Amino acid sequence: MSSQLGLRNRADQNSPEHVAALRGRHVVGIACGDWHTLALLSTGEVFAWGSNCCGQFGPEYCKAEFDTPQQVHFLDGRRVKVIHCGPSYSAINLETGEVLVWGNSIGNTGDNVKPQQLTALAGKHVIDLAIGNLHCIALIR
Repeated sequence: MSSQLGLRNRADQNSPEHVAALRGRHVVGIACGDWHTLALLSTGEVFAWGSNCCGQFGPEYCKAEFDTPQQVHFLDGRRVKVIHCGPSYSAINLETGEVLVWGNSIGNTGDNVKPQQLTALAGKHVIDLAIGNLHCIALIR
């Protein structure tokens, strides 16, 4: 087990626990990959925790694992609408309709720690995105 629960330990949990690092923050979205978790706050901030083995946290993090939430900093003021996790990658829908992916992502070549637009969706306005283990599907305007 990785630290994807954000509870400062790797132990199994049989009952709900608060993620202390996010206490008092208004979480409006949550997504889970195989080994990592993302949270979207009402402020538009995104936090990640668990395994970062494939760059799922973005380019500013080189540590392999975090047991507490870490802010994803590369967004540069862009407004996030929805967050998503694949098994070993992360994705976000921006309010502009653009989709950014990073980590070991499908649809782009290789491991990409630096967020980039999903190639197949370039120039399209994505309303929603669903991610599976080896595929994703987009609802386009």
